[in-house]
Amino acid sequence: MAKYNPLTQPWAITACRVSTPEQKENHSLDSQAKSILAAANRLGVYIPDDGQWSGSASSKCGKNVHRKDIQEMMDYCRKHKKVKYLLVSSPDRFMRSIQEAVYFEIEFKKLGVEIYYTDDESLNGCDAMTKFRRITKLFEAEVSNEERTRKGLANAEGSLKAGRTPYPPKFGYKRTFTPGMHVPNDDYDLAATLSDIMARIADGFLSVSDGLKELNQSDYFVCGGHALYKMDKWKKVLNDPYYAGCVEGKKQVKVFNPNALHQPLITKEQHERIVAIISNRKKCHAAPRKSGNTHYPLNCIMLCEECHKAEIAAGNIGIHDHSKFCGYVSSNGKGNQYDVYGCRRCHKRISREEAHAAIQEQISQFDLSDDGRKRILKQLELVWKDEERMRQTEIYQLTQRKSSLEATKNEQVRTLCQISDPEIRSEVEAAIKRTKEALVDVVARLNNLQNKVDVDKKDFMEFALSLVDNLADHFFDLTLEETKRCELLLFPGGFLVTSDKKVRTPQISPFYRGRTTKKDLPKSEKSFMAGDEGFEPPNAGTRTQCLTTWRIPSAKLLYHTFSKKSSKFAFFMLQYY
Repeated sequence: MAKYNPLTQPWAITACRVSTPEQKENHSLDSQAKSILAAANRLGVYIPDDGQWSGSASSKCGKNVHRKDIQEMMDYCRKHKKVKYLLVSSPDRFMRSIQEAVYFEIEFKKLGVEIYYTDDESLNGCDAMTKFRRITKLFEAEVSNEERTRKGLANAEGSLKAGRTPYPPKFGYKRTFTPGMHVPNDDYDLAATLSDIMARIADGFLSVSDGLKELNQSDYFVCGGHALYKMDKWKKVLNDPYYAGCVEGKKQVKVFNPNALHQPLITKEQHERIVAIISNRKKCHAAPRKSGNTHYPLNCIMLCEECHKAEIAAGNIGIHDHSKFCGYVSSNGKGNQYDVYGCRRCHKRISREEAHAAIQEQISQFDLSDDGRKRILKQLELVWKDEERMRQTEIYQLTQRKSSLEATKNEQVRTLCQISDPEIRSEVEAAIKRTKEALVDVVARLNNLQNKVDVDKKDFMEFALSLVDNLADHFFDLTLEETKRCELLLFPGGFLVTSDKKVRTPQISPFYRGRTTKKDLPKSEKSFMAGDEGFEPPNAGTRTQCLTTWRIPSAKLLYHTFSKKSSKFAFFMLQYY
């Protein structure tokens, strides 16, 4: 390597590239490095140890814009302003694409770096003839690359049609001395183990999940130290017809040959049964979806009591609390499936039906307090007055709109009487028709607002209080967003599942109180209820701080639900906190 003073001499970085393993074995990199070193001596430049790139990289057309080594070279030149040259043995060792070679030549020039070809001095320079020679060399390289690609694709197609595979061996197979011929891998009896597992899955004696567990526990992974397979990769293996004696090309070469020359691990009938099993396999969601799951409304609202205490002691709160229950589908291995909630920490489970019944029973134990009822009525009065003001404002606006439309219609009629041209009369008549339609709509809306009577207010109050008094009957009719709001406001401590799978809530809002005036539930309906623990007001913890998110005057939400005569319960939030 040239030895010069890095403080005074200009710098140069180097790039040596091979595209095939054969070129590397033929010492192509050594010959390129020798040519680059001689050019560095002639130019009198210093080559830093960390400014040399060498190895295998694609230079095909369309593969160079984001090529890792080129990006690293450009970053190096941006960092080290002393770099003035990029030394490459020949154009085809840099690029095999005219368009991209010119692009990077300009990009390096912006950084003050000249691409210098060391094998042929006549390719370096800025005059027109030199540029033509460079383009000619790049054209030859690109044509050669395209010809090589065509031959490669033709050879791959021929191999597939002949029953051989031009690709690397699949999992469970290994190479032979014959190109394109693979044989079952007998290392740690991998092929035999894989064949046995796939056959039992096809015959229904083993599930897909259990087959993956058995594979990962085999000697190939335990003794061989290989990385364990995951479900997505395992499904690709099971769906691959290669294991049934077929070869297939799916990308550039699209050929399917059902009579391959390699030894299959399963029959084609077994492969078809496995594909059918995977296609009909029901997907399970062990955690709540980001968009929410209406089938499991208690996701992340119901907590495991023991695990929740442990999480608080460990300082895990909020989204890091793993004591939350999440809904998913459980299977007993006999084809029966059940909807359950499971703790994300200890995996304790409770059925969906039991959990929902227990929550409804818990909520049914509460009545509105006298103070809470007064506050609700006060808020509803304010909302009614606010809506009444808005109604009067809308009536005034519609009255003005009606007068304006009537004046416009009269003017259009007078104009029509003065026009004799048929085409213009037609346009004016169409305008009059549109004005009349708008006027009819305004009059209908105005009559609807003016015909409202005071009895609506009474109906609204009764509607609101009946829904609030019977919260248990409507809790699971809420949307997911409303369920979270309801739980945060009225049950800030959440719902806890005890060790014996009973459900309780440690805190309730001061809006509610324990039910004493209504008949108690029979013992048979309390099988999932915890004993009386008493109630305490919300503390100043993290869950109470979350309540600030929901401080909105949403008695209006209930009003609009009432106005639309919707049967769906709309929980309203009051400005209490």
